[in-house]
Amino acid sequence: MILSVTPNSTIDWTIFLPYFRWNETIRSTNAVWGMAGKPADASWVLGELGVETLATGFDAGASGEKMVEMLETRNVETDFVWTGGETRINVHLVDQESGGQSLLAVDTLVVEPTHVEKLFLRLEKALPRAKALVTGGSLPGCMRDSGFFQRVILIAKEHEVPVAFDSSPPHLGSGLEARPTVIKPNRAELAGLVGRKLKTLEDFYFAARGIMEKTSTTVVVTMDEQGLLAVSEEKSWRVPALEI
Repeated sequence: MILSVTPNSTIDWTIFLPYFRWNETIRSTNAVWGMAGKPADASWVLGELGVETLATGFDAGASGEKMVEMLETRNVETDFVWTGGETRINVHLVDQESGGQSLLAVDTLVVEPTHVEKLFLRLEKALPRAKALVTGGSLPGCMRDSGFFQRVILIAKEHEVPVAFDSSPPHLGSGLEARPTVIKPNRAELAGLVGRKLKTLEDFYFAARGIMEKTSTTVVVTMDEQGLLAVSEEKSWRVPALEI
């Protein structure tokens, strides 16, 4: 079983517009729901592929109920801690005339210390079944400095469960201190970790290599048109970007 831990649960609502103008009523050409909040998104895909997976984290409100329904329709087992507020709805606007798009996001979860402790009790219960753990994304504003990801990673390591961690600064650097098995930064996030600009493939390689040598963490960095680079203790791989 693959366990996912999503502290800032989210679903996406993507609205396709023929064009966008301020101060007009614009009728969409289509609108679709999708999963977000990176770890839960991973469970959603794994469930669709027929892989046993359990999604946990914080969830709330009517949008949280919709999120659970979306996961369970794809055969994902769920065990969320219900909190105050609402699971976030990210609204993506796609302007089909210009090809541009924008994301509207609001922080709406209200997580109390008692909710956090409930989640860690569920985590301890689930880890003996887990072959791997996926965590990351953002934190609700009320948890910004909690050290949450470090704690998740360290508990998983105590159970000898490998951890894939995908987040953004400042949480990426904080979680990396716990030495997860794999991190998945994008080019900007990797540059932020090493404190310098990265342009060439060699730049990315030596930045990822430096992090791996310090932490024993495999680094998988996405580099936009330059594709993907994975650097582990044993080998390195580059996957070219798909040409469309």
